[in-house]
Amino acid sequence: MMYVKAPGVIKLLGEHAVVYGKTAVAAAIDLYTKAEVIERSDHIIIELSDINRSISFEKHDIEEMKDRISNIKELIKESDKERTALLAILSNFNNVNYHIKISSSIPMQKGLASSAALSVAFATLLAKLNNMNDEKSIIEIARIGEKIFHENENAGLIDTNTSFYGGIVIFNKKTGIDRINKELDISIIDTGPKKSTAETVAHVANLYKEKTFYVESILDDIERQTQLGIKAIRENNYKELINAMCKDHQLLRELGVSTYNLDKVVEIAMQEGAGAKLSGGGGGGIAIALNLNERAIEKIKAMNFDIINAKITNQAAQYFLQS
Repeated sequence: MMYVKAPGVIKLLGEHAVVYGKTAVAAAIDLYTKAEVIERSDHIIIELSDINRSISFEKHDIEEMKDRISNIKELIKESDKERTALLAILSNFNNVNYHIKISSSIPMQKGLASSAALSVAFATLLAKLNNMNDEKSIIEIARIGEKIFHENENAGLIDTNTSFYGGIVIFNKKTGIDRINKELDISIIDTGPKKSTAETVAHVANLYKEKTFYVESILDDIERQTQLGIKAIRENNYKELINAMCKDHQLLRELGVSTYNLDKVVEIAMQEGAGAKLSGGGGGGIAIALNLNERAIEKIKAMNFDIINAKITNQAAQYFLQS
């Protein structure tokens, strides 16, 4: 039998600004979601081990979804996100009669793109089982799951591409996607529960309506830091990358998407000569940091925040055969 592993994703620079046409930088990390074939089956069984749930589908479920798949606006309204997303992905394939188990080392609802890694691992596994090799098609199928999970028909473009290809991915609506092969140690700090990305995006949108000129000036500043960060990454100038990350966080704070806990982590990192920022939608969840020393780590742990030592990885979504 076989399985596929797809990496989680962090946002290095440019989150929120990307919604308004600016550039964003994401990176794959060495935490993975695994989708594996357990056995062939008379009907489809998808086992979600991390939430202790098993979902079964019959042939008529697939056929009904094939008739509905074009109406994504209706699908994102479905209350059972896991069932709808899995079924929507399944409906793009014919050879689907398997018992498939999905498990993950990526913390859920923390801003590490756990749903994107799930969608990519699942879609890539089904593509392999159906001899599909068109990478763009696989990514677009995975994006269907992301749109449903996030209740947004524009969701998933950055995260699914990054999880599928690995490395550092640069995205801009006008110029598309560029990729940098880079491996880099990074610390991920869990500061606690977070608001949904939809909620923080809506907050920025409302602020934009109320104070357009003010928000546009912040977005322009975020773009400047993003471009400086990209230059620093290409040149292996991590001091400048740290500067860009810290300044980016302060700008996101001005947009109102940071929290006391996130700000405190960034403050501790900066005091110790390291770089840190929120990653993703904000409103809680994770911060990412470069070059944390032992003093910084001790201070952060004293706040009862968990620290995950991870690596930005070039590992793309991959399939493996197992006996």
